Amino acid sequence: ACAAQAGESRGRRHGAHEASSSSAAMLAAAAAAAGLGAAGAVSCKASPAGSQHMFPSTLDQGGMSSPGQPTPYVLSQGHLLHPTDSNPQPTMLPPPIAGLSASSHLRHRHVASVIGLPLRGKAHMARRLQRYLRFFHGAEVELFDVNEFMGPTGDERLLEALRKFFEESDGSDEDSGQDQESEKDAAGGPGHEDSLRQWKHISSGKFAILYTTDTYGSLRSMWSGHSKWRRRWMSKTLTNELQAQTIFIEIQVDDTTNHRKAYMELLEKARGLQPGKLCKNVKDFEQHFVTIQQDGTEDDLEYMKLINYNHKVVLNNMMRSFLGSRIAQFLTSVHPYPRTIYLTRHGESEYNAAKKIGGDSPLSFLGREYAERLGQFA
Repeated sequence: ACAAQAGESRGRRHGAHEASSSSAAMLAAAAAAAGLGAAGAVSCKASPAGSQHMFPSTLDQGGMSSPGQPTPYVLSQGHLLHPTDSNPQPTMLPPPIAGLSASSHLRHRHVASVIGLPLRGKAHMARRLQRYLRFFHGAEVELFDVNEFMGPTGDERLLEALRKFFEESDGSDEDSGQDQESEKDAAGGPGHEDSLRQWKHISSGKFAILYTTDTYGSLRSMWSGHSKWRRRWMSKTLTNELQAQTIFIEIQVDDTTNHRKAYMELLEKARGLQPGKLCKNVKDFEQHFVTIQQDGTEDDLEYMKLINYNHKVVLNNMMRSFLGSRIAQFLTSVHPYPRTIYLTRHGESEYNAAKKIGGDSPLSFLGREYAERLGQFA
């Protein structure tokens, strides 16, 4: 259908009115073949690169767009947004698609709060998540240390810092269009390749990550998330004030593991503390900390629990959005435990020995010997 519409445009430029009628007939035939009625009509929209993408102009009842309004989803993914018997809670958003970077469905605001007892690697996990979201999803991510916003007005200052982060170059359709036009106008000038690359990049919007560097020192902050009441307040405030989606990431670690014991002893020596001091601080904080409840009282929240990092994972409402599912997949593979990664080439082949490139020759005598020794080593 998009090809037909493109042909119609070319026909107008060349004065060939026959292309218009034939294109319309092709559109109608395609719609009829697909069993689409008025509610499934297809429209085409040109992408910045000049290619075209199909958008369902409306979805049927239960869809996510109002009648007559174009949606930012390709037609082939429309069925993923409707509840079915086998999928009663479908994903809220399909994956990002090249050419749709200016669409509003990739510009949601997210706030992740990393919580847990002291010395659980919360800052480490926050930084790792920041790098992942920036590199693989093109999201603009900023870390907010709750300890930097303490004091009588600390809660209000952190809220305003989040507001400023989200509202500066928020990536709305109007701003996005102006930015894209200016970048296209700058093509050919200094640095135009970097501008073009940024313009084409798929953006997942803005993502704020809250964490603490001094867990015990953040107890007085409403943003610490260490109690049910604070988590409820955070979720409500972010929704009402910033229209942001909140994700809680709780890290639980068993202090009886050998890795944890060695880490605590090393940290106490580095800080000049008496043996057992850090364990006492953790025990004191436990009197204030309330883990995310799984009794139904917090089931409306979006959260994940990492128990001993990736040994056991509890997810709640994380898989209903594309970005939430990606975060869950990534964090379940992240941990601070030491490990060694070995890299090896294949054993020498007959072509290697003959200085030939390519092919699929068998291993040489030395190659087979190497394979056997590598198996013994592994």
